[in-house]
Amino acid sequence: MPVPNRPWVGDEVRDERTGRAAIITDVRRKKLYVLRPVAGTGEWTAEDPEQLTLVRSRQHRHTW
Repeated sequence: MPVPNRPWVGDEVRDERTGRAAIITDVRRKKLYVLRPVAGTGEWTAEDPEQLTLVRSRQHRHTW
C-alpha cells in the first residue's frame, strides 16, 4: 500500500544517489524500491528510498 507523498509503482522518479531517471517497477517489504531506466534495459534497487524524487506520477505518465 502506498505511503502518502511517497513515489510508488509506476511513478517516474529521479534517483538522487545515482543521478538516474527511473520508473518504479516494484516495492518489496515496503522499503526496497526496484527501478528500471526510463529508456533502455536493466534494473537496480534504490539504496535509499528517501532519495527518490517524484518527477511524474503514474497517472500523469499515461495518456489513456
